[in-house]
Amino acid sequence: MRTVVIGAGRMGRRHIQVVKDLGLELVGVCDPNPESLALAEKEQGVPAKLHFRDANRMMTMTSPEVVVVASTAPSHCEYTCDAAEAGAQVVLCEKPMGVSLTECDLMIETCRAHDTKLAVNHQMRFMEQYTAAKEITDSAAFGGLSSVSVVAGNFGMSMNGTHYFEMFRYMTGEVPVEVQAWFSPEPLTNPRGAQFSDRAGSLRVTTASGKRFYMEIGPDQGHGMQVTYAGPYGRLTVDELAGKMSWVVREEQYRELPTTRYGMPYI
Repeated sequence: MRTVVIGAGRMGRRHIQVVKDLGLELVGVCDPNPESLALAEKEQGVPAKLHFRDANRMMTMTSPEVVVVASTAPSHCEYTCDAAEAGAQVVLCEKPMGVSLTECDLMIETCRAHDTKLAVNHQMRFMEQYTAAKEITDSAAFGGLSSVSVVAGNFGMSMNGTHYFEMFRYMTGEVPVEVQAWFSPEPLTNPRGAQFSDRAGSLRVTTASGKRFYMEIGPDQGHGMQVTYAGPYGRLTVDELAGKMSWVVREEQYRELPTTRYGMPYI
């Protein structure tokens, strides 16, 4: 499939490598920064004839079937909509999807109107620390998932917090119906640049069936990424930085006792 990549920064260059690994036909790479295009040529061997500085010109000249949007967030909506209107069959957009709910709705509506498949690159559901956790929490021994708690350093609600929303959706197979959040009064410094605003804080999310997600990433917390999954019969704790996982479940003969019997013998 004829493929173009918009944005040749660090993530864009990773996407170029994946496009090549998948055997897709790379027909163009666009970035307004010539230094980024030079790095794409140096690192990924993208020849100068495939370099573009204007995304619409690139799509007009190459007629891509697949468009990868790996630019910075403020341009995601524009490029996604332009790609759908240009006839792209598939758009893969980097996270965050947009900078407002209005933009996200417009992206969905435009792609739907042009029969374009739209995906946002939240990769958490493909990582072992979550696929293994889901296998454990879905097991009869664990009894299913009731809640997820993330306690971590000050990594930003937008910068990294969005990944955990996707993790929760994957782990539960449900969408949030209620969100409560408490944000820090001061914005965080975002490594992507001064134009990006982010916050520390705390939040609680619930689904229609009553599953809960908690995240505590206060501005006075400076280390770690720990996730705890709790269910009727067990608890699973993952230290994501250390790459360590530990879990306990009630011995089978005690699993039908009420949850108030929280001190039963365990494995």
